[in-house]
Amino acid sequence: MKRSISIFITCLLITLLTMGGMIASPASA
Repeated sequence: MKRSISIFITCLLITLLTMGGMIASPASA
């Protein structure tokens, strides 16, 4: 249970970072 929650949080953070990077630098995306 705790493991699945950790994986979910990690995926969520990666998604947010990816979206933030694309918004910050659309030229590189």
